[in-house]
Amino acid sequence: MISRVKRIVPYIFFTFLLGVGFMVPSCEFTGGPQISPCNCERYAYFDINGLQVDAYENFSEGTLVNALDTLSFAQFGGIYVDYQVEYHASLEKPAKSNWSFSLMNTAYACTCVPGPRGSKRETFVNFQVLTLNDFDEDHKANDDINDLLQYQGNFLGLDSSTLEDFLNNSEGKIESEDMLLALTKAPELNPELKLKVIMELSTGEIYEAETAPFFLLP
Repeated sequence: MISRVKRIVPYIFFTFLLGVGFMVPSCEFTGGPQISPCNCERYAYFDINGLQVDAYENFSEGTLVNALDTLSFAQFGGIYVDYQVEYHASLEKPAKSNWSFSLMNTAYACTCVPGPRGSKRETFVNFQVLTLNDFDEDHKANDDINDLLQYQGNFLGLDSSTLEDFLNNSEGKIESEDMLLALTKAPELNPELKLKVIMELSTGEIYEAETAPFFLLP
């Protein structure tokens, strides 16, 4: 009798696991909205450790403006500000409940990385774009030209607001790793354009980067 019970026990245990597999929902991602029943989002946490700034003729085609190039204002795409970042954690695909067959459904998939999307601990204290040559009567060499720049969003999505409005509305939060900026007018006093970006973070870090000089005509 005892030996018979011993033979039956593994089958009972297997049947129990099978039942648990049917009853517990898995957290497999099958598409759908960003926020899932498991309360996970598409996270991308990073720490900024550098800055790069380039002038582009065409963002979508990746056409850079090279040093000493000459182009018209209509040909000019704008400035790409790229934060050099180090990733701390990411979850590309949100978990989503799905009643699928499994002996042991993926419970760990419902464990989301905590915290907001974007930079984990850094915020903007100061963000300035300077012209290194005389631009117009109101913007001489080393003056801030934030008021002449349109925030176009980033490579993940488009926007349309002034740079000043974007900085004010974001309240210093950094949720993306880059920034697309467009000039609202061509230089009037000196066609040679060279811009410098200064970015100061709440951590005390200050990063600076410059575009290569080029000539921008009306």
